[in-house]
Amino acid sequence: MPPFWRRARPTPPPPPEGFLDLPPEDAVGDPDPWLPPLTRMHAFVLRIEVTRALEGRGHPPVTHTAHAVTTATGVTVDLREVVRVTEAVAPERRAATVAQLVARLVPQAPPPPHALAALERRLVAGVIPAGLLGEEAGALLSPHLRACLVVVVDREARVVRDPAEHGGWEAVGASALDAVRLLRGPEHHRIGLKGGVELHLLTTGDGLAPSRLHVLDAILTAIGTDAPLGTLVAVAHADALAFHVVTGASVVTAARGLLDWVTTSSPRGKVPYPPHVHLRTPDGRLTPVTHTAPDGTVRVSTDVLARLVADLGG
Repeated sequence: MPPFWRRARPTPPPPPEGFLDLPPEDAVGDPDPWLPPLTRMHAFVLRIEVTRALEGRGHPPVTHTAHAVTTATGVTVDLREVVRVTEAVAPERRAATVAQLVARLVPQAPPPPHALAALERRLVAGVIPAGLLGEEAGALLSPHLRACLVVVVDREARVVRDPAEHGGWEAVGASALDAVRLLRGPEHHRIGLKGGVELHLLTTGDGLAPSRLHVLDAILTAIGTDAPLGTLVAVAHADALAFHVVTGASVVTAARGLLDWVTTSSPRGKVPYPPHVHLRTPDGRLTPVTHTAPDGTVRVSTDVLARLVADLGG
């Protein structure tokens, strides 16, 4: 005679690639062990739809678990309930249904304070493309990047064309660097490449992501790492900066990964940044490790990269 009860099946461990990454190509049609009766691909799409719906309500998710999504404010959406409600919904209507369900479950978050509100009328240390302004704007950091001052006016960062109007960099540079430290911390994401190589992506909504180059050492400390051999860095646009902590053998793979990222990133903001990768030494100096080929494409300079890392002791 069959038993009247069944022992609950244990929840499988999270997939190694994470709940918000595409499942392996050979597993997209497999049953999803966390959100039945969906397939792995359908469950992945559903999680993306819930994520977007939460972001639309002002609640960016911070944690995806087997059966739920939890935001920074503690709001939790039960994904099994979302599956139940949307199970019979046509695929083309599902995203709208998910958004309606999340709107019923989750209150609209109040708008956050503007990222630059606390820095109104203050000077902030910035980084611009080297060819944008002349040498009077600030020191050349590399053939591709120049330091500058920006001033926050009406919650918008505007490049100062001539720092002499404010007494020059020598007079205001220290306070401008302090202002960078007052900016809201960037969102930090880790990106895994083949071979276990890791990139770090910093994103902001204040248009001053490149300014974080001035305080990268403090950011490294904040995320619990250090870079005795330096970092590879790349600026995609005003709201995104990526870096790799140099360890030696993986540096060429990391440089190529950063170059792929920076050349494929969608442009954002008024100023296009050159798609180059730099080695940032522990003392803050920037040296390009990419070059523009005769056909106009940007490529990794493997010989330059190897020599620089060798000089650092990598």
